[in-house]
Amino acid sequence: MPTFRLSRYGCRRDSGREICGSVSSVLRKPTATIFPLRPARAFATTWTSTSKPRRSAFIRVSWSSITSLAGIRSLPLDLGIGKGYRHSEFVGFQIPQEEADARFEEAVEVITRSWLTRSRFSYRGRFWSFEDIVVEPPPAQQPHPPLWVAAGSAASIVRAARRGFNLMLDQYASARQIGERIALYRDEREGQGRPFDPMHVAVARQLYVADDRADADAALARLAEYTQRTVDVSRAPGRNGGSHVLAYADKVGNTEEHALYGTPDEIRAKLTALSDAGVEYVLLTVGGGKSQLQRFAREIMPAFAVETPKGL
Repeated sequence: MPTFRLSRYGCRRDSGREICGSVSSVLRKPTATIFPLRPARAFATTWTSTSKPRRSAFIRVSWSSITSLAGIRSLPLDLGIGKGYRHSEFVGFQIPQEEADARFEEAVEVITRSWLTRSRFSYRGRFWSFEDIVVEPPPAQQPHPPLWVAAGSAASIVRAARRGFNLMLDQYASARQIGERIALYRDEREGQGRPFDPMHVAVARQLYVADDRADADAALARLAEYTQRTVDVSRAPGRNGGSHVLAYADKVGNTEEHALYGTPDEIRAKLTALSDAGVEYVLLTVGGGKSQLQRFAREIMPAFAVETPKGL
């Protein structure tokens, strides 16, 4: 059965317990507010490839501080990383987009080394250089916080599995595609001698609980307008295709086809299809505010409830 985590203000289920809260990005005064007061895992995201040269060190130091505090408060943290895909971001930071892969790999190397090295070290790379530095405080989680990376192509999924990253799958793929990607990730991990945990694969979905078909169609139209704005700033002039949303944007309605927009019965059916494909962890971005969150918890989550272990 799926575990739910909602972005911004939202809920997740963990070992049968429902947890609601909001988590801001690591680059904007990280905070985690949990409703009600239950154990939870906070999740924050950052980007490495489009950062200015000193930003990587800032991310490492900030994240070590956050994880140190989180460990004291028994609140484990996960770190989501990505190389970026929006043309406007690369133009804005004046970084060639063809450097994205190399910048990502180097940034991950520096970040993980800073977490694992407790003595001073120097680094000379193509994009970052550091002399006789130490990153303090060390992360509370050992050996370091779990790393999550978004991937969609077969090559990127294989790389994620080989690096030991947890996997995030996008909100645009069908349940069939999601099942195929999970199978590829599982096979690659197991081929590398690593255990596979379905809770280490998260599937993103956009959510809107509608009153009826007309309400759902109106909400989907609003979602399409929002997505098109994202596509417009993400795609390089004169180019088609690309990663993330750009891989789906060439066909009208393609980016909304698998959104969890509909009546409670329709949403339950789509979640069941994901569950049948092997999905156990769902990340939901909720449209419509607190009332939508309440409807989801009241009208949809009970269908996927599991028995709460005694003592919890």
